[in-house]
Amino acid sequence: MQLPTCAATWRKETAQAIECDTCAQWFHCKCEGVSDATYEVIRDGNSGVAWYCRGCRRGVKKLSDMFKIMITRQIKTEENVEMLMATQVDMKSTMKELETKVDLLQNNSASATEIIRELNERERRQTSLMLFNVPESDEMVPADRVSHDTMELNKFITDKLQVEVPNVKQIIRVGAKNEDGAFRPMKATFEDKGDPSTLMQALKKLDFPTKKKLTIHLALDLTPMQREEGKILRAMRTQRQAELEKTGIKNFKWIILGDTLRKVRIPQENQ
Repeated sequence: MQLPTCAATWRKETAQAIECDTCAQWFHCKCEGVSDATYEVIRDGNSGVAWYCRGCRRGVKKLSDMFKIMITRQIKTEENVEMLMATQVDMKSTMKELETKVDLLQNNSASATEIIRELNERERRQTSLMLFNVPESDEMVPADRVSHDTMELNKFITDKLQVEVPNVKQIIRVGAKNEDGAFRPMKATFEDKGDPSTLMQALKKLDFPTKKKLTIHLALDLTPMQREEGKILRAMRTQRQAELEKTGIKNFKWIILGDTLRKVRIPQENQ
């Protein structure tokens, strides 16, 4: 029998040879580099060990490489399909959002004077922050209560936010005192317009376990109109997210960024 790997003629009684389990061709063990120990194991029909020649191994590698390329292309195709589906959801949601804004504009009878007043109020509140659940003093003298609130504010900023305390212009409690003993919201106004932003950024940098342990909550000082706009924005985000989930897309989500909605990709480790 002539073997494929060399010009030598194989004789069963004089040379060791082995059959490839893929192409069923016979090969010299010496030509294929098969050791005696390996040959003995493979020759045992009950060992369950398969052997493949060099040519078939190269073919398997090529098939494996082609399979990887196909899988990569399939994944990219699926991602493109998901993005197209998400884009369709975006377009539908954008149309609904535009319709909502048109309705609001049509129903909005605010005068130019009211709009200017609202813009001025928003500008004025940029130097303030609201703090909730801050322990409130029972002192009768107003100056003593302000001193207590100032101490509580400084303690929260230094101990929890771990930043330098900015210059405080005014501290007041909002609303009438509650008979049930609940703490009234505290409004802190700072000298610099950038101070509230600095404190909010410090809060944002805290890790989740630390934020969860906070008993005092910090928020921007929003006008009633801004709070209403926030409710509408959160409702729209919930609606868009529900529409996105109906399509089966799981690697995107809607978030509120400033006063707009934005769709972002979820990191793979968080999916």
